[in-house]
Amino acid sequence: MPVVPRHTTCLLFMLHVLFYSSRAITIMSGSPSPLTTHVLNTALGVPGSNVNLKLFQQDPSTSAWHLITTGTTNKDGRCPGLITQQQFKSGVYKLHFETSQYWASMGQASFYPYVEIVFTVTDPDQMYHVPLLLSRFSYSTYRGS
Repeated sequence: MPVVPRHTTCLLFMLHVLFYSSRAITIMSGSPSPLTTHVLNTALGVPGSNVNLKLFQQDPSTSAWHLITTGTTNKDGRCPGLITQQQFKSGVYKLHFETSQYWASMGQASFYPYVEIVFTVTDPDQMYHVPLLLSRFSYSTYRGS
């Protein structure tokens, strides 16, 4: 059996760890999407699961909204894989959350039939996290990381 120099063995081991660690992170997060969101039901202190949502981008020349994707939040209140890095460009985006359907599924009424969060992406190489903190009579959001 050939003798492999120690530094080569260490390098191969580090490459192996790096490859499988980054793969695990991608699998755990569901997607390497540059835009993430989650819904938190602040009235009950639980993730907002099964919230239908849509992601739109505004056309800068006409101001018309173009649908990019639709999704539903998972049991953790997250919706992975909203947009790919290749699709993600500078511009104005809108996340539309179907909050009325969410509250109705729990037998409750909501003051807001939907919530729309409009935000500007100035650097598509950055990560953008846009959460929705939700109760039946209020909501808030912020730019997370």
